[in-house]
Amino acid sequence: MVLFDLNHAAYIKSVIEQAPGFVLALNSEFGHDVFVAALDAVGIDRSRYAAVAVKNETFGGTIRAAGLLCCSDYQTAFETYCAAHPRPAGVLVPAISFNSLGRDLKGIHLLELQRSIGLPIVPV
Repeated sequence: MVLFDLNHAAYIKSVIEQAPGFVLALNSEFGHDVFVAALDAVGIDRSRYAAVAVKNETFGGTIRAAGLLCCSDYQTAFETYCAAHPRPAGVLVPAISFNSLGRDLKGIHLLELQRSIGLPIVPV
């Protein structure tokens, strides 16, 4: 059984509800189902967000944990999503993918990803 902190889920709910429109929540393959279940548990309206499991291409596609996802993985997932859906108003990414200075494992800062996609990104 995998657990998700419902206080954290409530925080994510508040971020989604305060967004100016539809939110794309990018998450790891391991965490995807738990993430969605936790948001369901705190009563978030599914019409406000889409949760997408991000494939880790950086490390060959076999790593499924959020802590090893990099900006390039999020960029690819974002572009793939937008090719088939309307562009969201904002994006959520797992905070654990970034160090205390906002950099991923390749040293790319979260703000570079934000500039690249042209939308606000909130690490949660």
